[in-house]
Parts: sequence; C-alpha cells; structure tokens
Amino acid sequence: MPPALAAQPVLNAYDFGGYLIFRGKRPYIDGRGDMYGDEHVVGYSRIAHGDAALFGQAVQRWTIRWVILPNDSKLLPVIARLPDWRLVARDKAGVVYVRS
Repeated sequence: MPPALAAQPVLNAYDFGGYLIFRGKRPYIDGRGDMYGDEHVVGYSRIAHGDAALFGQAVQRWTIRWVILPNDSKLLPVIARLPDWRLVARDKAGVVYVRS
C-alpha cells in the first residue's frame, strides 16, 4: 500500500477488507457485509464482476483514489483501460492502481 495513499478512499477486494482494518485503514467493504447494507454489498458485487459504469459511479460518489485487488479480479481489465488509472504495485497477492 503506497504510504501517500493510505489515508485516501480505497476500493478494495472483499477479502482484503480485514487486512486494511488491521492496518488502520478504512475499507470500501469487508467481511461484515451486514453493516454496509444490501445496496452497498450488491453494488460491490457488480463492481467486482467488472461493471464499469457502476465502478465509475462508486469512484465519483466515494472519491476513490486507489484500488487494491487480487490478480484474478474481473475488474482489473476495466481499470487497465481507463486513462486516469495507473498501476503502481503488483505482487503475488494482488495489484494496486492509483487514480491520477
């Protein structure tokens, strides 16, 4: 996680939410889905499955500055095509993209 972005709003994979909380960061979603409400959880599911329009809406609504996703995320090809997002980190656990 780039230190300069740590305090910025993030869209994370569901499975990465607990780690972000452990690191003192506020996740977009985590394993406590019931506290987010059905609309947020269903919306996240659609985003995670590659819904580009809903991703764009979430970025605007929540002022998302970065994403952290697993390497096999269906959202990655969507983000890779967007001109205002750049890849800043990749390892065996996942990738981090930052919005310009």
